[in-house]
Amino acid sequence: MARNLLSVQPDTHIAAAAQLMRENGVRRLPVVRRKDAELVLLGLVSATDLYQAFPSHVNPFAAPALGADEPQGLIEQIMKHEVVTTTAETPLEDAASVMLDAKIGALPVIRDGRLIGLITESDIFRALISILRDHAGGVRVTFSTSEDEDVFEVLADRTRHRKVKVLSLVSCRREGSTTYVVRMVGPEIQQTIDDLWHSGHQVLNVLQHSPTVRVGA
Repeated sequence: MARNLLSVQPDTHIAAAAQLMRENGVRRLPVVRRKDAELVLLGLVSATDLYQAFPSHVNPFAAPALGADEPQGLIEQIMKHEVVTTTAETPLEDAASVMLDAKIGALPVIRDGRLIGLITESDIFRALISILRDHAGGVRVTFSTSEDEDVFEVLADRTRHRKVKVLSLVSCRREGSTTYVVRMVGPEIQQTIDDLWHSGHQVLNVLQHSPTVRVGA
């Protein structure tokens, strides 16, 4: 989650909130009341809320200043008062499920009634990438097992005596079956994959990852 948050207060002018979003490249701002050194969450304002507050012919995030076309209202008039929140102790997958079910792009993080952070869909993506991709390169293998098998035993039996290191393992259950994505490095990965095939496990995908990716010429 992001901890150093940009925020606004209910009496912030709408145009000022749009400028704050534009200058910092963010799409949503918690609306807070300061209590001593802490923040109490009152609501949330998004880029969509600001688009709807401005005249239809005006882009609220375009520079320079908008002058006469700026709305004169305050954030409290357009902010969402009912906000879905989470806690710092919530498992990441549960937070992602809440965001998906509620069709929202962010969750304020609350502890003891105060705002301590914000987790967004981008944070979820970064966490997923960190799990599935390793900068050391290696090979990502997707395979299936039967329902009564222990996947750790399956992998241990095929890597114990080989020069292979398992970096990560992720499971995915869909339509009554379970597939696993394992990332491995080592000189005997192909032999390990062959062992999986010969033992009756269906290898669905093998993907070689390079340590670096370059963009452009």
